[in-house]
Amino acid sequence: IPYMWAASVQSEDTFIKIFNNSSLDADVSVDVTSDDGTITATVNLAQIPAGTVAIYWAKDIAEAAGISVPGAFAATFTVNAPTGSVTAMANQKRPGGVDRVIPVYHDVTGYKSF
Repeated sequence: IPYMWAASVQSEDTFIKIFNNSSLDADVSVDVTSDDGTITATVNLAQIPAGTVAIYWAKDIAEAAGISVPGAFAATFTVNAPTGSVTAMANQKRPGGVDRVIPVYHDVTGYKSF
């Protein structure tokens, strides 16, 4: 995800929803780079059980990576599950209820990185 805004309140935060449609549990990690480029970190996230969905909030990721909230960062998610069985969508919640869908790019070489 090229841009995630981490807000101090959930009504203005960004989230990614990852669907694990495989028969395997999937470990998830995210490589983050702060908007100003001064902080880079890898954060291990909660595992997604087989056949379920997980939601990860930008605020939680930013705090785990040592990025100030509110603040922005770029994120590359790695989901250890077969590539054809994982999908994702991201949304930035905006004041006044005007949410914005954020692009999610993926690698189709085997395991997906978002």
